[in-house]
Amino acid sequence: MLPVLIAGITLPIPGMLFPCETARIINGKGDAVMKLEDLLVHQTDLLALSAGETLFKEGEAGDTMYVLMSGTADVIVKGHVVELADAGAILGELALIDNSPRSANVVATGECNLLAIDAKRFTELVQEVPGFAMYVMQSMAARLRKMGSLL
Repeated sequence: MLPVLIAGITLPIPGMLFPCETARIINGKGDAVMKLEDLLVHQTDLLALSAGETLFKEGEAGDTMYVLMSGTADVIVKGHVVELADAGAILGELALIDNSPRSANVVATGECNLLAIDAKRFTELVQEVPGFAMYVMQSMAARLRKMGSLL
């Protein structure tokens, strides 16, 4: 089974643990330019959560975002589940972008493995890998559109 290509970045499929030999960053022309594990070589420790464990809570300060490498988690805003995140989802990126408190609770709904990306590494990735920046922006746009449709 092949990984999922989203916005120029190939991310693991559910059940596939990091690192993944076939995970690749793709440029705008469809050429593989870098393996995802090479891009995240310094972030190889996975955070494991069991079902029911909270990754972070709305209102908390945030200095780390996460890539959900396997498993599923609920994104909860003001007591309402607004998203079921699965492998490849990014979580907590808003706090890094605008230095604001967390805007949601994230709770594992099954066994999860997450890759933490701190603010310094996030800035490096955005500056050095346009495909990563596009992935983050497209993920945020999709969430915004979904929230707009719920209103």
